[in-house]
This record gives sequence, structure tokens and C-alpha cells, in this order.
Amino acid sequence: MAVDDGTGVPDPRASRVVLVGVPVYGAFEHLPAVTAGVEALRAAFTDRRIWGIGRSRCTVTPEGAGTGQILTAIRAAAALATDTLFIYFSGHGLVDLHDGELYLALRDSLPNEPESALRYEYLRRAVLGSRARNKVVVIDSCYSGLALLGGMGGGEEIADRTSIDGTFLLTSSAETRISLSPDGEPFTAFTGELVRALTEGVPGAGRLLTMGALYRHLHASLSGRSRPVPQQRSRNAGADLVIARNLAAGADVSVPEVPEAPGPREPQAKVPQRLGRFGIALTAYGHRRGESVALLREAAEAGDAVAMNHLGLHLADSGDLGGAEAMYRRAVAGGVREALFNLGHVLELLGRGGEAETFYRLAIAAGVAGAMNNLGLLLKERGEIGEAEAWYRCAIQLGVTDPVVRRNLDTLLRQRGDSTRIAAAGVDEDPRPRLR
Repeated sequence: MAVDDGTGVPDPRASRVVLVGVPVYGAFEHLPAVTAGVEALRAAFTDRRIWGIGRSRCTVTPEGAGTGQILTAIRAAAALATDTLFIYFSGHGLVDLHDGELYLALRDSLPNEPESALRYEYLRRAVLGSRARNKVVVIDSCYSGLALLGGMGGGEEIADRTSIDGTFLLTSSAETRISLSPDGEPFTAFTGELVRALTEGVPGAGRLLTMGALYRHLHASLSGRSRPVPQQRSRNAGADLVIARNLAAGADVSVPEVPEAPGPREPQAKVPQRLGRFGIALTAYGHRRGESVALLREAAEAGDAVAMNHLGLHLADSGDLGGAEAMYRRAVAGGVREALFNLGHVLELLGRGGEAETFYRLAIAAGVAGAMNNLGLLLKERGEIGEAEAWYRCAIQLGVTDPVVRRNLDTLLRQRGDSTRIAAAGVDEDPRPRLR
């Protein structure tokens, strides 16, 4: 496991956290304690004594977020994390009566309509697609659909349905609002114990808190208070995964500050941007390449994310795909949406099609319509002709003017023997496929 400061916790700069809490519902009981739990977890994870992950790397989704917004946040975190990925959900749970699948209820979800909720399988796939060495999924769900299944046990079954290879999965088994959110307490029963363990520590667990030690502590604490006990599933030594420093260990650990991002001092803040814009201008004129690259590199090292993206283009053009990938990843972390598309392209050139697809889809979700063509090509090569066609048509309808898109659609249709639907004939009324 990569560590940041020698104290054994996951590298805060190479890790990502996504916290999803749904306190307000239209068709289910409200869960006001969910909000406090999410905020307490964010405060704990960003506390340098506990973990110290930056707030920009700890995403809290809006309370009224829908399936697409939540999955986009999780996929973005999964794509950027290389050390540890931590995903947390708190709210009601639903179970599909037909196949027993778990769904996570959102604000507008309806009883007996699991399709109105977030299918857990989609979350699982997003986590599986991450390059992170360590993956943690925590579900604090009241499992409100449990009664519909005629007495099937709670947490054990949820844990069985939510297994992810190479991760640690921790679930709450509360079946009702009373056990999930006790009267007079600020947090849900499960999350309250989790917050307490992080902020006060676990006696006798050593200097570092592993997920296995955390689970054993939560199990004992909740059981001792006659509350539903959590369940866990771990694969590939997931129980040994370190998630935080143990504040009960008694050791005086000196924790260095981890900066959010490298950058110059405040009085010099605009200097790297000027350097970067000058380098980009020289590139546009097509000459003085050496000077352009030098300016872009200086601006990138000073923290200019736009310059990082353009430097990545130079590196890719010169054949340094590894260097381009590293620079694009830094630009993505800096919020440059075009870098999502560029990173997808260089990953495809490196033969990592699965990762490329992830970034193409993230680029599309961020509004980079040109990524639809590249995604279409990738899907076509994989034999997923129907979705490839849909993306080509979507790109055309959204005004992507590159003639390559129409040629690609035309080629696909001709190869399929569909000569009556060539690209020049136009596009379907609603060609948008569902974003995944």
C-alpha cells in the first residue's frame, strides 16, 4: 500500500472518498440523522490526526442527487484513486421481490418500484473498475424492503449480495427506523459507532485501524447495546486494509500537513497561468516547440492544470505516452474536463481499453461531446455495435462537426449491410444511450 507520510495510512493524495447520504424521502420515513453522520465522517476523514484526506478528494453528493449524479461521482473517484477508494451510503434500502437484488433508495424512490432507486450492482461495477489497490464500501441501510421478503435475515443477506473482489464491504443490518436512528441520538446507530471509533479510537487495536479491527469493534459495541450487528465481507486480505490512525493508541504521532495541490505562494498565483497561456499560444502558431514545452512544463510544475493538459498533448505527440498519462491525470485532478477525454485516448493507445472507456464516459458526462466518437469506436471494436451506433448518432445530433464521426457511422452501417441508413440520411430523434 502506498503511504504518504510514513505513519501507515493510505496516501491522501492518491485516495478518494465519496459519501452519499439520503435524509429526506417522498415516500419513506425521513432519516434526519443521516446528514449529521455524513458531515461527521467527512470531518473525521479530513482530520490530519485520523487520515488527512483533502476536502477536494472527499466528495459529498447532494442530498437530492439522482442515480446518474451519484454514479458519476463514484466513477470519477474510482478513476482517480490509485491507493484507497472509500464509498459510503446511508439511507433506506430496497429489495427487488423478483430477484432479491439490493437497491439503495434515493429521495424520489417509490415502494415496490426498485427501478426508481440506485441499483447496487451499478455501484459495485463502478468500484470494480477502479485501479485503487484498496476498496472499501460501507452501507448503512435500514433495508426497508426487508419485511416484503417474509422474514429473510437482514445484514447477512445484504453482505452476500454486495461482495466485491479485492475490497472490504461493511454493512449495517438495521431493519427499522428505530434501530437505525434511535430517538435522542444525533447519528444512526451504526454510523454513530463508526464515527466514535474514528474520532476516539479503538483501545487495544494498535497504532493503525484496520478494517478488520474496526469491524470487530463495531460488532462488539452494537451487540453489547442490543442493536443490530454489522456484517462484513473481505477479499484478498481486505481485513488488513488500514483506514485511519488509531487515536486510542496513545502514541504521539507527528503528522505532517498534506497540501491539497502543489502551487506557488499567493502573490505569484497568476504567474504560472501567464506562462501556460504563452506556451499554449506558441503551440497554436505551430513553431518554437521547444520554448512552448518549456513554458508549459514550468507552468504545470507550478500547479497550472490547463498547462498540464497541454503538456500532456505535447508528450503524447512525441511518443511519451506514460508521461502524457501522468500529466493528464494531474490535469483531471485539477478539474480540466478535456483532460478526461485526452486521458481516455492515451489509455486506449496504451492498450488499456477498459480504463479508456471509463474516462470516455466521464468526459461525456462532463460535457465533452467529442468523446462520443472515441467511445463509439472502442465499442465497435469490442463488438457492441448497437451502442456504438447510438453514440455516433448522439454526437452528430449534439453538433459534433468532425466529419470523421459521420464516416465512422457510415462505415459501421455499411459493414452491417444496412445501406438504407447511411450517416448522410440523418439521425434518430432520440439517439442518446443511457450513460453508464
